[in-house]
Amino acid sequence: DEDLVPYPERVARRYQDWLEAQAAGGREFSAQERWWLDEIARQIGINVAVAVDDLNYSGFQARGGQVAAVIALGVLEPANIAVLFEMNKPVPNGERIGRLMNRFIYTAGITGLMQVATLIIMTRVATQ
Repeated sequence: DEDLVPYPERVARRYQDWLEAQAAGGREFSAQERWWLDEIARQIGINVAVAVDDLNYSGFQARGGQVAAVIALGVLEPANIAVLFEMNKPVPNGERIGRLMNRFIYTAGITGLMQVATLIIMTRVATQ
């Protein structure tokens, strides 16, 4: 017999359990990944789901919206993991590591530019 628990609390508890399971399995999240995961979990607790369009509103937009989420969760972290795997090989491929780090620096730079552009646009809209 399960207690009646508000949905946001239920989501937060299950999310915390999932994070603990990930940590127990050796998975660590970067600060940027953790911010996105935390916000998505919070959004699910409020709205029961997160649609792709939701990433372009509220707190998500201030961090670059849908594009930044894809970069943070789909591009930046895999490059870092690939570098770690490459460096753990008996003979690391320096050329491959260089390409991966260039990709990381390029996408991180784009993310930063998008955040600055978003702040400029939001400031101009708010002051008009």
